[in-house]
Amino acid sequence: MKRDWKNDAFPAAPVEPLPPPRKARTRARANPPAVVLPAQARPKSIDLNPWEPPAPKRRAKAADVITHDTDVTLEMAEQLIDEGIDIRAAGTMVELAALWNMRPALGRPTEAPRLTDRTPRGRKSGTPGRRMARIVFLGKYTTTGIVLRDDEEAEEHRGAKIFLRRWKKKLARETLGKLQAPNKTMRQVFSEILTDMDPGMSQDPEITAPYRRLLGDCAQLEECPALADTRISELPGNIAETYVLFRIQQQIKSQSPDNPNPRTTDPATADGHVDSFFLVIRKFCEKYFLPTRTFKRLKFRRKPVRWLSFWQLWKLIRFCRGYALDEAGRIAGRHDMAKKYACVLRFILIYVYGGTRKNNIRTLLWGMDTEFGHIDVRAGEIQRQGPEARITNKSRLPSELIGSLRTLVEAWFEEDMAARRKLGNPKDRYVHVLHDENGYQLAEKRIDTLLGEVCAGAGIPKVNAHALKHTGVTLVSRANMPVQDVEQAFSTNFTTLVTTYRHLHGKWFARDLKPFRPDDLNLWRLRKFALRDREEVYAAAA
Repeated sequence: MKRDWKNDAFPAAPVEPLPPPRKARTRARANPPAVVLPAQARPKSIDLNPWEPPAPKRRAKAADVITHDTDVTLEMAEQLIDEGIDIRAAGTMVELAALWNMRPALGRPTEAPRLTDRTPRGRKSGTPGRRMARIVFLGKYTTTGIVLRDDEEAEEHRGAKIFLRRWKKKLARETLGKLQAPNKTMRQVFSEILTDMDPGMSQDPEITAPYRRLLGDCAQLEECPALADTRISELPGNIAETYVLFRIQQQIKSQSPDNPNPRTTDPATADGHVDSFFLVIRKFCEKYFLPTRTFKRLKFRRKPVRWLSFWQLWKLIRFCRGYALDEAGRIAGRHDMAKKYACVLRFILIYVYGGTRKNNIRTLLWGMDTEFGHIDVRAGEIQRQGPEARITNKSRLPSELIGSLRTLVEAWFEEDMAARRKLGNPKDRYVHVLHDENGYQLAEKRIDTLLGEVCAGAGIPKVNAHALKHTGVTLVSRANMPVQDVEQAFSTNFTTLVTTYRHLHGKWFARDLKPFRPDDLNLWRLRKFALRDREEVYAAAA
């Protein structure tokens, strides 16, 4: 009986096309065409937990056809391994994409990695040893180090299944790391590592604080053109030295031309950025199983912190309040520039009692803002920046007002509000804590100029603005303030305090700590705890 193939219930087998001519096959090898895969189910994945129902294997989120310029993801590389394709043979990403396009058709038997057991024999005695689970892939064996009992099979052993899954992921990551990682720029490396280390919604300061510091350091590192746009495989061995020298040049350019010592630089901050650079490189190499690169590091001695004596600080405050001083520091009369230097007085006291940095003090407001910081007189707090401010490697956390600053801030607030009411509440005058004699915000470099004039009038060498913070930390610590309170008041972490202020270790870590009284932080009471300046001693003797 002749069978009717047209009305048969079974579909006819697909007819394979004839092979192309030789020239067409040569062109196809040079540029293999994209192959459209039928949308069918893949082989089932191995169940890693025998107590739970098997979950469907996660398909690679990619199109069925990819071109040679498409990146192969980690999931796609694992899928190629499951199909028995040796991805280690690919020398470039183009070849790996070609392997994805030319992978075997569905339904054909594959040589996927599988688990098997082996009973090795002793080298001398020849007796059977322990049964070991191992992985077979493309005719090569990889031991798992798992010993099987007599009633266990390697395919059903839970630990062996987990080892097989991790082995495939490691193989895929090693291959992608060998092909992809050398072509990534440092800007891409920073973004990738920061994404991996993102704490998410965590509020634990032990997790968020290092991440914020690393985020700020990476932003600073990306400003160096010799580092950010260079591939990781092309980084020279002296890239760390290049970055430190770049930061030193930036410091020199930012200094005022009338500075008597214009080449005064401190590479300590840049050296901290280099630490974060090494951390990113190490984590990136560990992620892709690459050999860790080594770079030459610039060695230098940290400069000791400079702080003012109480006598020098007192002379600055006196001159800002309108007193003219002689060479010995005694009051010799008055001058008519007290209103001009009132902003410098506020700047000095906020820096001494809180360590708030220069740019943050200049933008402080009397009310809350989304970007800039403010002083809350009613709560007695200083918010160093707004909730939407740019994240940097500095903490800039809020803290309570301490010492004489709390009383002085209340007087300053009432004075500014009275001036605003007198002028009809203008929007641009007496809004900032630091302002000129007319109530307008100070320019960016205006405070440096005024501070230099005050130092010259007080008869002391011009000081760096950050030396005021070192002065405040030294004075309050000598007044027996605990290091934990100093950390909170000056928004400086414990590690920075210990490594920077070594001259205060005897006050912080003494065996018999003296009791601390908050009233001792008042400005005039700090005098009895401070070291006496030689000018003060000689002036008193005269």
